[in-house]
Amino acid sequence: MTRIVGEVGRITLLSIVLPLFSCSPANSASSDVQKEWENCLLSVLHTYKKGTIATPTSARDQMCVGMMYVRGYEGPKNPAKATPLFQKASDAGNPVAMTMLANAYMQGHGVNRDPARALQLFRQAADLGQTDAMLTLGQFSARGTGVPQDRTVARRYVKAAAEKGNLAAWSVLQLVFGPAAEDLNKAIDLYQDKKVADAAPYFRRAADQGNIRAQFQLGWMLDKGEGMPSDPANAAVWYRKAANQGDGEAAAALGQLFENGKGLTENYISAAEWYALSAKIGDPMGTFFYGRAFQCGIGVPQNRGEAIVWFWRAEARGHPEGGRWGRWLRGEGNDIGACSQRERDVMGMSSSDPVGMTFHNSAERLNWLSADHAASERVGAWVDWSTRRSEHQACTMAGGSNCREPGIEPPRP
Repeated sequence: MTRIVGEVGRITLLSIVLPLFSCSPANSASSDVQKEWENCLLSVLHTYKKGTIATPTSARDQMCVGMMYVRGYEGPKNPAKATPLFQKASDAGNPVAMTMLANAYMQGHGVNRDPARALQLFRQAADLGQTDAMLTLGQFSARGTGVPQDRTVARRYVKAAAEKGNLAAWSVLQLVFGPAAEDLNKAIDLYQDKKVADAAPYFRRAADQGNIRAQFQLGWMLDKGEGMPSDPANAAVWYRKAANQGDGEAAAALGQLFENGKGLTENYISAAEWYALSAKIGDPMGTFFYGRAFQCGIGVPQNRGEAIVWFWRAEARGHPEGGRWGRWLRGEGNDIGACSQRERDVMGMSSSDPVGMTFHNSAERLNWLSADHAASERVGAWVDWSTRRSEHQACTMAGGSNCREPGIEPPRP
């Protein structure tokens, strides 16, 4: 779980917007550009990797392959190589490509730096509803970059992007323009200076005044006992307040409390519901936990295919473990594996796929796996005995004088 101040530090429009296009997971996980990258991973680039798109021709394919070069998906990052593809897709009217091309002009990636041209492209993309362009225009208005400095205009752009579902804009709206934003910034400064106890009252004051990100952070600190005594039950209250207002990170954190029975009664069904909400919002951690829920049958029917899809989505959204688990589950012969330290302690790393099973709590899952593990051991013991018996029979038929006895037959499985 990522803390608000650990993720982006003292957040202002100046620090959160342009990094969207440098593809830093911490800053771009919830942007329209990131969502499009996710769709590219699950569709176009999967085909491209097989070599069936030698030269991308459609605007969508051009945009996807360009983003692949920007991100260094199959090699070193090469944003300059992406720029001609973004140009072609932009000319065809693709608003995400327009935004990416605008950033190329801002950064000088494969073209001469031209902020005026970038501003023109951002405006064109924003007019087509591209919310990252709206957010960037908000940044420009806040800074006075190429336009008159105007906080009211900046807020209008950011609010419009947030209302269209851009979670990066939603975060900026809370962190810069939200209730008690000054208290929140003061708290972040103190927190970064490792004055956690001093930061706590400011986080609480901002949370009490309705700042959603402050509510999540207060929940986090209560959950972990940072700057105040640990109180998971109270943390759940603040997580729920934030999650009910659209904070995906808070929803994932609340799901963890339900799954682990920490401050709340252990309830896998509730955990899965909060993970699902977090994944729907687009939070990388919640998406990963939702994939794991399908992997392990935590509150949803165990389904390897669903787990793989959500793990891949988690990777696209910036979770470092999503791709690894997606590839593991896709590998032939790879079982689901133990899903907690407790399971590993009892069973080692062996387990079966409880296909279609929905577990309501850890005890229910552990009982099922233990029974399945015991059955597997019975099968293994009988197979070993059967092999020894066959070897003994072959030895005696060949006239051997020192044939190994198979021993007592174990119960048949």
